[in-house]
Amino acid sequence: NRFRGDPKLLGNASDWLEDRTGVPTVALVPYMRHCLPEEDALHHRGRPQRGAVNIALLAYPWASNLDEFDPLVYTDGVHVVPLRERESLLEYNAVLLPGSKNTVASLEYLRETGLDQELMRAAQAGVLLLGICGGMQLLGKVIRDPDDVEGGHAQGLGLLDVETEFTIAKQTRQVQVECAIGGTVQGYEIHHGQTEAGSQCEVYLSDNLGWRQGSVIGIYMHGIAENSAWRAAFLRHLGWSGEVSEWRETIDSELDRAAKLVEDSELLAAVLDRSHGDSQSP
Repeated sequence: NRFRGDPKLLGNASDWLEDRTGVPTVALVPYMRHCLPEEDALHHRGRPQRGAVNIALLAYPWASNLDEFDPLVYTDGVHVVPLRERESLLEYNAVLLPGSKNTVASLEYLRETGLDQELMRAAQAGVLLLGICGGMQLLGKVIRDPDDVEGGHAQGLGLLDVETEFTIAKQTRQVQVECAIGGTVQGYEIHHGQTEAGSQCEVYLSDNLGWRQGSVIGIYMHGIAENSAWRAAFLRHLGWSGEVSEWRETIDSELDRAAKLVEDSELLAAVLDRSHGDSQSP
């Protein structure tokens, strides 16, 4: 909460709680800034920054798997800006279209807000657009929905020469495939539908998982930004310079920091003590 677990700010709050509830406070865990995944939450805000690589993230209401962009969010010199309303995308180095719990509804939202027109202008200007899963599907020419999985057929934005047909069966699997920028990348699939590419597309990921048309890229694979070599190549293409870290090592380090914070607060010791006491009860 806003007191950040600071005893100096909380005052006699622990006594107040125990007086009214009969439940003692066994420890205070202070606030810690971290980069652990929030999944579908967006806590970063802001505007494009001068001198940084600025990336727009289209946060339509049904956006999902947003934590997969954290490796970009927490890279020095990179500024990821969530956008929910219409504005020009021409001042950004790239635009991210995340996965969606409802691709057709997300497509309608883009049209209602006018962001679809800004995407058209950005593509014409050569701004790199990266759509992942549902974000890739809505960049395509058409979405067919014969089984009414998401509410019917829809015309896509037509920025990528692909066509998608939703199916009731859901594809979920870990994947490791070849990438057009070189080397292999690892990630996972979780989506309804099958997508076929037309003649205007080039293969971006093997195994029918990604395509590129000009500055527009669409892929089915989640987690691509966790691949350090891909992340470095992607950002350097946008004009960034620097060194990337191994994201899994970063997460492991953050988990260790969080664990130490809990241990230092004596919360873990209190829980274990209570658990031991309960186990001794008749």
